[in-house]
Amino acid sequence: MSGHLALPAFHTNQLTEENTMLQEKVTQLQRQLALAELLEEEDTKPKKPQRKKGNSQKSGAASVGGSSTPSDPLALLTETVANLQKAMTEEREKMANLRKAMTEEREAMTEECEKVANLQKAMTEEREALTEECEKVANLQKAMMTEEREARQKVEATLANLQKAMTEEREKVANLQKAMTEEREAWQKVEATLASERDERLWQLSEVAGRTGELEQWAVTADPEILDRIRLRSLLDEGQAKLARFAGLVSEKDTTSYASMTWRLKLKGEDGEPAADDARLRTARSLLTGRGGIIPQAIQVLVDNKDAMRLLTETKSSIRNWGNHFAHHLASKPAEDKKGMLGILEFVSGSSM
Repeated sequence: MSGHLALPAFHTNQLTEENTMLQEKVTQLQRQLALAELLEEEDTKPKKPQRKKGNSQKSGAASVGGSSTPSDPLALLTETVANLQKAMTEEREKMANLRKAMTEEREAMTEECEKVANLQKAMTEEREALTEECEKVANLQKAMMTEEREARQKVEATLANLQKAMTEEREKVANLQKAMTEEREAWQKVEATLASERDERLWQLSEVAGRTGELEQWAVTADPEILDRIRLRSLLDEGQAKLARFAGLVSEKDTTSYASMTWRLKLKGEDGEPAADDARLRTARSLLTGRGGIIPQAIQVLVDNKDAMRLLTETKSSIRNWGNHFAHHLASKPAEDKKGMLGILEFVSGSSM
């Protein structure tokens, strides 16, 4: 295509050069015609002695025309004009051919320009279509990113709500388990309390039955040993009841039997099982001396009497047991029991605290 674009300038320069050459030839022809007319005028004039010189000028003029053969100036001029016309005709044909070539080249260039214009138009349309597609892709990507972001936000919100709901459910389950545990513990405490109350009632019934049996036996037999045993047990109950009231386990309105039983139950282990005698003794000393403040002298004397404290705290009291294999009156008791019972008697019969 670049070759076609360079042809017009080349042909234009060639045409300009040929026109210049043609003008030069026309100018030369005009000069020759003027010279021929001058020679013809001289021929028509009267001949002078210098004719040879004129002939030499004519021959020089003929030589100027480019032909030395014709001697007649008119023939020479005619031949020159014919040659010039022939040359001009050839030049016109060349110029016509050149114009035709230029026209064809111009048409080819126009066609090429149209092709280039169409190609540029197609490229522009393709570029516009590509730009439109790029915009569509960009919009689609933007929409997809927006939808993906919104979907991700929805999923995250759903997960957060689900986690929150699960946390709340866990808390509810934990609270329910805690409530069930507390309820179970409460039921266990109730059952333990009921069992303890049942044991207390059975214990009370057992003691009442024992005392009733002893009273019935004494009423029938009037055995003084049975009466001594009843008195010793009553003395032990009075001592334990007085200690229970001092320790704040019962009120002054409660009966001696209930206060004594409360004192004995307090000395049991934490699990409700009977504790060892040394542990029961430590618990009793703590109840009596661990309240703070001034301890009454009667309490202090009793606490210092280890035999009395043993009888007041031991699990299986020899004073409370009855049967033929136990002694039935104070005279037959060991010396430690006698000393302890005398201490309890002194504590019970002493002044109130």
